[in-house]
This record gives sequence, structure tokens and C-alpha cells, in this order.
Amino acid sequence: MPAVHRDPPGQPGPERLRGLRRLGQRPQQLGPDCRVRRRPGHRRAVRAVRAGHHLDRRGRLQHVRARPGRAAPLPADRRTGRDDRGGDRGPHGPGTGTGPRGLTKAPPARRARLTPGVSNRGRGSAVRIAVTGASGTVGGQVLDLLARRPEHEVVALVRPATRWAAPPGVVVAPADYADPASLRAALGGVDTLVFVSSDGHAATVMLHHVNVVRAVTDAGVGHVVALSGLDVDVESPFCYAVTNGHTEELLAASGCAVSVARASVYTEFFLRLVTGARTGSELRLPAGDGRVSLVSRADVGRCLAALALAGPTSGHHDLTGPEALDGPAIAAAVSSAQGGQAVRYVEVDPADYAAALARAGETSWWAHAYGTMLESIRHQRWRAVSDEVERLTGAPPLSVDDVLARKALSRPAG
Repeated sequence: MPAVHRDPPGQPGPERLRGLRRLGQRPQQLGPDCRVRRRPGHRRAVRAVRAGHHLDRRGRLQHVRARPGRAAPLPADRRTGRDDRGGDRGPHGPGTGTGPRGLTKAPPARRARLTPGVSNRGRGSAVRIAVTGASGTVGGQVLDLLARRPEHEVVALVRPATRWAAPPGVVVAPADYADPASLRAALGGVDTLVFVSSDGHAATVMLHHVNVVRAVTDAGVGHVVALSGLDVDVESPFCYAVTNGHTEELLAASGCAVSVARASVYTEFFLRLVTGARTGSELRLPAGDGRVSLVSRADVGRCLAALALAGPTSGHHDLTGPEALDGPAIAAAVSSAQGGQAVRYVEVDPADYAAALARAGETSWWAHAYGTMLESIRHQRWRAVSDEVERLTGAPPLSVDDVLARKALSRPAG
């Protein structure tokens, strides 16, 4: 019979330590029998922690009432004051940060009985699924789709200062890409993580992703659905190709099961880029004769949700639109959407394009990011077309014409 290793008398093991931290207890509060010394109000404090409230460093309950759909405010000494860049500037994944630890619940929908901080693996079909960047465009779409499945618990990772209303029944977990401890706390008990990429400078994004992968490993997350890009070649001129490729390598070495969604350039993002590159009837871009298989954010969100609800695939899935378009074809689509107003594609020198961005007030970093993306398009790194969107979701991907038509319908009349 193999030797049994027990904890020294009065010393808790790692599993008990993790349980104590969730309940606001410290190792010093253990008796010689390694049991928690019950204090007056202990049961009430445990119920409060499970309901999403906070305990101070002495284990005393802080009566913090969260507004529906928002993370509860944190004590002043635990607020980071950080305000990460938000928005949807990047072609892969909206800019989404997350903030310090703590769980608060939005108004509950009918769900299975689940215990916060404890994995649901082995409890029938109930699974705890977390989504990073949940207040962004893609992350929010994934969250909405997952929230429609009442048999699962869905956790939204967002910055603590985010003014955002979560769907009913969704647990809100404040966590910051730049704060590894908050990520570990938010991912405790999570079975599947939908990892929507960070945004900002490539070096910052890489640090954020390292933090997420480490937290995934420490928290024991079983399955990661990671958003990446078609271009993951570290030799690519595209500044985010290195972050995409290195993040995939980190995940592969993490030991957890991984399903990678390699999305092409977002249609909505590229159309905004086209709008800024127009001078009169000319579409002026340094893309040469490169082709790009633009994919809509809606299709990417549907695929991420489908992968999260399925078992790990241990591979990558190329998410693209139905065809790869060159500059003249994109100009023709824009022209058709504008009632036939002629728009002509004109290839320009990369330096002239960068100068035009600077004159328009664009920052040096984003001018560099856009320029390197267009250079990689010129090198035909985004021309691949696949049927993965339809295979994963059962519906064909939206074309550029479809996205333009939806945009026209959503525009206010007059």
C-alpha cells in the first residue's frame, strides 16, 4: 500500500487553504484538529460570501449591495484605479480589461444549483463557463448566447468600473488582465473559459495573455476556447501575429484542453477603416492586390459560443467569410451599398497612408497596427476561406453585402 502523506497537525493542505480563502478564513484560525474555529456570525458570513458579498481582512462582513448586473463596489484599498483602453479598435477582439476580485450576481434566472468557486464537473450537464471581455462587442454576443442555456452557469469577467448590465442570471466577476491574482480568483471553479483577446499595444496584450494562461493553469480550468487570428506567423509583418502565435503556444503548453478560433479580419472593423481611407470617390489603401476573407463579429461570437458548449477539439478553426475580396471588390460593395455612388480602389504607398492617418489625428501605435495589417493582407496572409462558420453554427457566414445591408437597416431614417 503506498504511503499516505498527511498534513502536519494544525496545518491545512492546499485544498483546504483554497476553501478557507473563499470563506474569508485564515490558517491562524484553525484549531489543533485542523478544523475552522467557528465564530459568532460564521454561518451568516458564509452565506454572504456565497451570495457575492465581500469580507475584510479580519473576516468581517462588508455590507455591500450590488446593483443588478453590476459588480459590487470594492473597498478603497482594493480599487486599482486602472482604466484599460476599451472599444473595438483591434481587428481581433474588442479592447476589454477586467479588474479586482469578488463575485456579484445579477437578478437570477432559473438555473441549476451551483456553488460559486467550486467546479461543476461531474454534476450532470451543468457547466460553469466564463467569458473574458464580456462587456465588449464579441464577448457580449457570446455571453448573450450562453445565457440562453439555463442548464449552465455563465460568468462574465469585466473591469470593476464598467457600467454595464449583465443578462439575467449571469454572474459578474471583476478581474483585470493586468492583475493575475484577480484572474485566478475569478476563474476559480470555472470549467470552460471563452478567452476573448485583450487590446492595445502588442507588448501589453502579450503580458495580459501570459497572465490569463497562468491563471487558467493555477485555477485548473479544463477547457479554453481561445480567440486568435488567421495570421499567427511570428515572421509576419502584422504586429498582432506574434501575440496570436505566442498565445497559442502558451495555451498548448499549459496542459489544459484548447479549442482555438482563428478569426479573419472583422468585416465591421475593415469597413470603418475603409470609411477613413476614402478621399472623395477614391478608396486609398496600401493593400496591393491582396485578398481578405472578412468575417462578421456576429459569426465569430456564434462560433465561440458553439465551441464553448461542445467538448474540446484540441485544434484550430479558421473563421472566415464566404469569399476573399480584393480592394476593387470591396470598393464595389461599398459603392453598391451607397446607391451606386462610384467608389474606386487606388493603391497608395504605405508611407503616404501612414502620413494620411497622422494628419487625421490617429496615434502612432494604431497607425502602425493598421499599416502592418494591410501589409500582411498585401502578402496574401488573410485570403484563406473555410466552411467552419457553417459547420460550427449550422448557418452560412454573413457576406460583406449582408453586413452593409444590416448597417443600412439599423441607420435611423432621415
